[in-house]
Amino acid sequence: MTDPAGRGNAGATAGALAEADPPLAGVGLRPSELGNNICTAFDEGQSVDQVKATGAQLVKKVPFATLLPGGDDYIIRTGVALYCPGHAPKLG
Repeated sequence: MTDPAGRGNAGATAGALAEADPPLAGVGLRPSELGNNICTAFDEGQSVDQVKATGAQLVKKVPFATLLPGGDDYIIRTGVALYCPGHAPKLG
C-alpha cells in the first residue's frame, strides 16, 4: 500500500535532516543554527568584524578545532552564501 500524503516518510525525513545537520560538539548548535545566528547578527546591524569575532568564539568551543588564519572569514562567507545571500554586499 502506498502513502500518497507522504506521512510514512516523516520519520525518514526527520532522520535524514538530523544526519545532514548534526550538532557541533562543544557548541550545541547545528550548522543551520550557526547560519541563522550569522544572519540574525547582520539583521541586527552588527558589523562584519563583530560577526567574525562571534563566529570565532563559537569555533573555539568545538573540541579539537583550530581556527586557521582566514577561517573566520570563510565561516561568515559560507553562512551568508547558504542562509542569507542578501547580506553578501556587506562582506565586500
